[in-house]
Amino acid sequence: MTKGRELPPLLPLEYCRIDRAARMLECEVEDIIHWGSIGAIRLCCHIDGIPFFLHGDLTCPENYGKRIDGAMSYSIQFVNHAYFYTHTLNGRPSPTLGNAHGLWPLSIWGMKEIEQKGGISASQVEFYAKNDEGVEAMVTPAISGPDYETVITKGDLWVTQTELVKLHHSITNGEPLPNIYNNAELAQRAKEQEAMTQLIAEPRATAKQSDMITSLIDLHFTEKGQRLDDMGHQAFFNNVLAPALAAAKIACPVTERAFDDWMQKARKFSK
Repeated sequence: MTKGRELPPLLPLEYCRIDRAARMLECEVEDIIHWGSIGAIRLCCHIDGIPFFLHGDLTCPENYGKRIDGAMSYSIQFVNHAYFYTHTLNGRPSPTLGNAHGLWPLSIWGMKEIEQKGGISASQVEFYAKNDEGVEAMVTPAISGPDYETVITKGDLWVTQTELVKLHHSITNGEPLPNIYNNAELAQRAKEQEAMTQLIAEPRATAKQSDMITSLIDLHFTEKGQRLDDMGHQAFFNNVLAPALAAAKIACPVTERAFDDWMQKARKFSK
């Protein structure tokens, strides 16, 4: 244990930017980022109505339409909130979606990316949410394209009151905070989050591929009444796309079911 040092009392702030937190704690911004990357604290970024996909146990039907809060235990409710919902396309449920607002904690993986590489793409961030019963799931942006390829850097990070108090206590008392290197529970949680990240990595890529497919279709089929937007996915496949391929003597490489699945992954139809 290192010897603690005196610090001024914390201001009664519910949250603040990371540079303000560093001044109050008389440390470097990089120190706070390090504590975030080892799971000792959770650092947040600000979200304003961005659509998100919900992955994991919370996507079961009985959870549709429920309010889901960020994985942190905040002292005030308004710090983060999201409302997730589902709707039906062609008689089948679409991916679970929701609009998120407020301050949401980055995953340990995200913090490591910021610590080691200086930033993380806004379209690749991930958060962990839980419902009132404590069931947890991963939340990732349902966004793509150049408008969302901005990079989240250390200047975009926020620190909540709960984490400020943790750090203030640790610095003044010299007590190390529990982290992935000295706490088995946090280490296991980090492994589970990493495993879930790997699990959804391919669906993310598939969503972008579906976006490209819909863009190519929109570019080619422009006649009113024959566009993808003018009819359901299955009707478009059977009445427009498949006949067009047959007329050009091109073998259709996919089934109607596969085409329908691709279209449901396309963000154009998931908003």
